[in-house]
Amino acid sequence: KTDMEEQIMHLLGGRVAEKLVLKDISTGASNDLERATTIARNMITKYGMSEKIGPINYSESDEVFLGRDFTSRKNFSESLASEIDKEIKLIMETAFDRTEEILKEHMDQLNRIADALLEMETIDAVQFEQLFNDEKTLEEIKQDSQDQAQAKEEANRLEAEKRAAAEEAERKAMEEQLRRHMEKGKRVAVMGTDGSMVFQDLTRLREKQEAEKAQEQEKKDES
Repeated sequence: KTDMEEQIMHLLGGRVAEKLVLKDISTGASNDLERATTIARNMITKYGMSEKIGPINYSESDEVFLGRDFTSRKNFSESLASEIDKEIKLIMETAFDRTEEILKEHMDQLNRIADALLEMETIDAVQFEQLFNDEKTLEEIKQDSQDQAQAKEEANRLEAEKRAAAEEAERKAMEEQLRRHMEKGKRVAVMGTDGSMVFQDLTRLREKQEAEKAQEQEKKDES
């Protein structure tokens, strides 16, 4: 229950910040409000987390087919539905008030992080902690980001050079292998006198075959 309450507070943070800083509200928190309301409704109707309503599941799970669409059918009275709505509203308003108290206590951190986001667009968890705890200034964090980007770029460059060197070495090895084949001829499998397969140099095999043909021709000529 506590975890779900804190999820609602987390989702309400943007709306509360608008109220405190801008003295106005926008439509930007619509999805957060929808998700927070769904969590609050599930707490009451699905998980029985309301002392007033009780540990009973009142989720609207029954579906009725009407024409081309499905709709949900309430399995509780209108008076109970009104009580459920009041409990949901109470959870949402309590979370809103608690969120407002927290942000008021930490307005310096809120403004510090907002300035960082305006400057850098995105920050990671480590940078958030450093800003929140005032461990580093925005300029220091920006410098760290630049150093990390340069280090990553250098690592990528070295990796690219290493990969290119490996490809060049492989290319040269293939060229050397091709050169040796051209000089010595390719090796082929031939049947040995004992019936086993042996590998012989193609050039030498051809030379041997030509020599044997020449000897046979000489014998024919002599005869």
